[in-house]
Order: sequence, then structure tokens, then C-alpha cells
Amino acid sequence: MGVDRVADFMRLYTAPGVDHVGSGAPANVDVLSVLVAWAEKGNAPGELTVTEQSVEASPKVVRARALCPWPAWPKYKAGAVDDAQSFACVQ
Repeated sequence: MGVDRVADFMRLYTAPGVDHVGSGAPANVDVLSVLVAWAEKGNAPGELTVTEQSVEASPKVVRARALCPWPAWPKYKAGAVDDAQSFACVQ
């Protein structure tokens, strides 16, 4: 089908450096809202952000990572390694 045709209806995101609930802290990204915006309004997703929260009663964001549409990946630029803004999606 080719990359351009597939990109009309599918995206793949990898989440490097995101805990898979091994420490009990959930990793969150609101993909439902992203899908609704794409399906109902035609707003295809680009870069997203995933956050990892503490397991306290009032959870705080512990870490955030950039989620890049495949084949791009988040490359560290500078700054705090737990801040999504410290990464840029690159090919």
C-alpha cells in the first residue's frame, strides 16, 4: 500500500524509556481523545506525550516522554531527562 496510504489510517508509536508498570506507576497517554479527533474531525495525530505518575493518593507526574509516529524516535536534545520537552522526534 505504501507509507503515504497507510498513514491515512494508521500510526505506530513506541514508548522508549517508559515503565511498563514494573514499579507500579502508571504510564498515561490519552489515545482515545486522539482517535476521536482523527476519526470525527480528520485531525491525524502527530507527536504525543506519555506521562508516568507516582503511586501516591494524589499522583504527580514523575516523568514525561515524547511519543513519535513511526519511524521517528525521540532523541535527547538537552535538559532534564524526565521532561518530554528535552527530546525531539527525529527520523
